[in-house]
Amino acid sequence: MKVGEMSAIASAFREIKSRAEAHWRELWDSGQPVIMVSTATCGRAAGALEVLQTLRDEVKKQNLNCPVIEVGCMGHCYAEPMVIIYKPGYPAICYAHVNPVIAERLIKEFILGDDPCFEFILGALEENDLVPSLADFPL
Repeated sequence: MKVGEMSAIASAFREIKSRAEAHWRELWDSGQPVIMVSTATCGRAAGALEVLQTLRDEVKKQNLNCPVIEVGCMGHCYAEPMVIIYKPGYPAICYAHVNPVIAERLIKEFILGDDPCFEFILGALEENDLVPSLADFPL
């Protein structure tokens, strides 16, 4: 590969990264909760698609302005299906072994209420004073 080609690839990568970061900032700064469901192969095998559909149905039923987004593997295959919820005023929280019943509870008790449902939390995605961070635990 020639130097000019490498430079063009690096430039294209920086542009894609910049657009992705802007999109995430827009989601986080929207003032609305954001729900992410890990739907990589391990999550799908554990029932993530059913959890995803339950969350989408419940968001629609409750008339919430809350995106439900599919994301890839987070490296904690043993904890699938996993759901990450970012709610303004709280850290982004990762929930483990989520099933459709738990998914409904997360909407009703955390998104609509203020109970983060500690009993299902694996950890937070960032350092905070509420729950331990995933970085605090070895894989």
